[in-house]
Amino acid sequence: MIEFDAAVPADERAIVAAFLGDAAFLAATLRNVLGVSEAGTLRVRPLGGEPGDNKAVDRVDTEAGPFVLKHAPRKGFLWLRPRGTLKWREVERLRALSGEGVTPRFGAHLVLAGREAYTEELIEGTSAARVGDPARIRELARMWLTISNRLGTLGPFWRVPGSTMGPGNAMFPDNGGPPVVVDVGTARLRTPGRIVTKLVADHGHAEAVLSGIEDALGGAGAARFFRAAARQVKDAALAAALRARRPRTPS
Repeated sequence: MIEFDAAVPADERAIVAAFLGDAAFLAATLRNVLGVSEAGTLRVRPLGGEPGDNKAVDRVDTEAGPFVLKHAPRKGFLWLRPRGTLKWREVERLRALSGEGVTPRFGAHLVLAGREAYTEELIEGTSAARVGDPARIRELARMWLTISNRLGTLGPFWRVPGSTMGPGNAMFPDNGGPPVVVDVGTARLRTPGRIVTKLVADHGHAEAVLSGIEDALGGAGAARFFRAAARQVKDAALAAALRARRPRTPS
């Protein structure tokens, strides 16, 4: 049974009911996100969205816990979809990263009557934009580079997700776990220099940022990354810090 909060627009209720009423879609969501095989009542309420945006984000509560449902019109080319739709490869990236602890767990994806939807784990916590502790900044840098490394590189470029590592797209869960990217979105190509510059500009504590990168990439990988970044950054002090790093390599 599905129950709707009064804040869910009337014209969206039939859409949500159609997706949640698909037995395979719901079963995959419950299994992959909550680790259960069935649920009784599904209680739906909106999580937000920008005015005029066709993409809807809802919270669905069950007896086993909550999950997130995102749905939008399926239109435009896969590689150039308009605002308010699910972006190209957004679902594939979440699916590939699911279970690694750096993004929400992925549930299921479904195309239905000109719309598409996917489900994911609900992450509640503190926005990374409000974090100033060096230990947490180190965790953030590790998370961003773990994701970028997993997405792969193209020559000197790295695929950076989450609106170019926007701090508001990452969150520290209330359960005390490591940070996760709650909005992977479109990945862009960035050089190591631009990645380091962005992380330090957003969070400060260059030493914490460099330590987090080393945690993610390991000795040899971090050394290559730091050498490239040192040639590319414009800040002299940051360039010197990058050149001075001597990541440990396995003995």
